[in-house]
Amino acid sequence: MIVRLYCWIIVLSGLHFSALAAGQPDHLPQQPQHRNQVLVQYQPGVTARERRAIRHKLGMQLRQQTRRSAVATGQGVLESCRLSRQQNMQRVLLRLNRDARVLHAEPDWVNHFVAIANDEYITAGWLWNLYGNNSSPASLYGTQASESWLQGHTGASDIVIGIIDEGVQIDHPDLAPNIWNNPYDQPDGIDNDGNGYIDDVNGWDMFHGDNTVYDGGVDGTLDRHGTHIAGIIGARGGNRIGVAGINWQVTLIPCKIGEGESSTLSAIECLDYFTDLKRRHGLNIVATNNAWGGGGYSAALEAAINRAGDADILFVTASGNSGSNNDVTPYYPANYTCLNPAALRPYDCVIAVGSMNSVGTLSSFSNYGATTVDIAAPGTAIFSTVPPGQYDTLNGTSMAAPHVSGSIALYAASKRDPLTGQLPSAEVIRRAILDGATVNPNLNGKVTASRQLDVSGALNQ
Repeated sequence: MIVRLYCWIIVLSGLHFSALAAGQPDHLPQQPQHRNQVLVQYQPGVTARERRAIRHKLGMQLRQQTRRSAVATGQGVLESCRLSRQQNMQRVLLRLNRDARVLHAEPDWVNHFVAIANDEYITAGWLWNLYGNNSSPASLYGTQASESWLQGHTGASDIVIGIIDEGVQIDHPDLAPNIWNNPYDQPDGIDNDGNGYIDDVNGWDMFHGDNTVYDGGVDGTLDRHGTHIAGIIGARGGNRIGVAGINWQVTLIPCKIGEGESSTLSAIECLDYFTDLKRRHGLNIVATNNAWGGGGYSAALEAAINRAGDADILFVTASGNSGSNNDVTPYYPANYTCLNPAALRPYDCVIAVGSMNSVGTLSSFSNYGATTVDIAAPGTAIFSTVPPGQYDTLNGTSMAAPHVSGSIALYAASKRDPLTGQLPSAEVIRRAILDGATVNPNLNGKVTASRQLDVSGALNQ
């Protein structure tokens, strides 16, 4: 499943996931959970009949099968299967991993979700996270995004961020202009682009298996998390309403994986969805935002992250909301390493982000790690878009990660080659984001090199 890495400022009733009031301790599960489901990665060439026989022999029920997974890269079909309550997970995994037709089998871990402009809330002083030293209002510990805007850096509509999360309210007035409209698959009931997803007009919902990426309904209690994150990355700026994102112009593609929690397989499918879009259509997908976690180590998920990395897509992820040290107790996906020497990619495509507050210290809930958390960004009292068509304040490393994702998009738009239109590589972008960060002594021992996100610093690299 996927844990929401955020806390509510106001506790809302009726939500079944971990929604935390500001200042309260995090009560997210401390041990990885799997709901008695397994991921089975088969060897290439294993037939559907053989897979059915293996499931029948072990008493497994097929729950979900990837539409493409790693098939295009030479691996076999990836399946999520449900066991009965009476079955022993470890025994089933042992038997599967002894079968020569199985590449590897592991638990299907549950992850949890961890959430100068003329826009009204910018001018009213609500968005400390976007201010800079010399902006008005000013903030020493904001991202300096507002100072970058003054220099003409407001993003570009052909730069793409994939949001792997809950759904996004695509008709929110501050988001609608920046939501992707798929030119390769029109809404006609046909899979025009042949990617296995019929009418994926604005993205896809892996959780429900349909093209409706927003399921919030009238009350908007669902998909708040994903909508809030979308606003941080790319709420439309300069439109005199609401808020502004790090980018005023950007393209956001939602890929929904759950409501409160999700399986690892859904996250893998979303990663492969974005990798395919970039490889086949050349979309300028520079990063995916992943504000979820809490499952155990997954070789299948790590492989999907690496496939995206091979396509020059950075994986930005929240560090976790348990206030624990990721150097000591690994937290996934923040603790994955995305290095692939075989693909001549010697850099780590994962950027793990911790949360800081407006006085420049690490947020009390934020996970940390001097070697495993790469950077800190604003994550306390972040005001952004929520459904239905509204705005609210949330806390969490979920809110910190999209500041980095948004900065990646802004850097890519600002640093493209003016003659060829070529974007900087993922390696160059990653280095600029981290090397351009401000050293904050309050973060000593908490994040690598005591780094605090600085958008203008990155653009000056």
